[in-house]
Amino acid sequence: MHLQGIRIEYFINGGIAILWFYPILIWFDNQFSSIKTDLSLVFIVPFLYLIGMLISFSARRILKRKKKKIQSRIYEKYLGSTRLYQIPLLIKIAAENKEIYERMEISLAAQLVARGSIVNLSLALISNLIFLGIKNEFGLLIIAAIIIIFFLILCYQLWKKHQNGYYENQCFAFLYLNGVNIIDSVEVKSFKKVSKKSKKRKGGK
Repeated sequence: MHLQGIRIEYFINGGIAILWFYPILIWFDNQFSSIKTDLSLVFIVPFLYLIGMLISFSARRILKRKKKKIQSRIYEKYLGSTRLYQIPLLIKIAAENKEIYERMEISLAAQLVARGSIVNLSLALISNLIFLGIKNEFGLLIIAAIIIIFFLILCYQLWKKHQNGYYENQCFAFLYLNGVNIIDSVEVKSFKKVSKKSKKRKGGK
């Protein structure tokens, strides 16, 4: 998801980072109390974007091996190969079928947010455990840990789902561009509907 070269996902991940960054701000409340509100608002947007970039980069490094395993499995399943040249494929499908390209972009954006949320929630778990532990609020600490761990597992499952969907859409796009009949499955049926709609529009022109 882009906005004139800006990744919206970075802002989202930067916003979610408040879950772990807020306790740190509370610890240093005296140091931040003298900062003027209008001055801090000037820097909040680029700060969130920068944090989002760092979170996204960290998440990519952490989940790199798992991502490659998913990629190889999906490519092998639909193409019989573990390699696919993604950039030329994206350029071709963007020119050939915008609907399929948008599906790929949506899958990419969703997995980027879910991936960043995994790192954010992990940091939130650590920072809140330390913060609440120092304050001896053990009851609240247990509740916070359970909630964060629940959403951490949920985000990980969502990341795997959208990562699978992204690579599946890449395979479907590749097969579509090469005129290959796609196997009949639940996932492919929605792809076929998009392809048929696109072909009908071309035929109507």
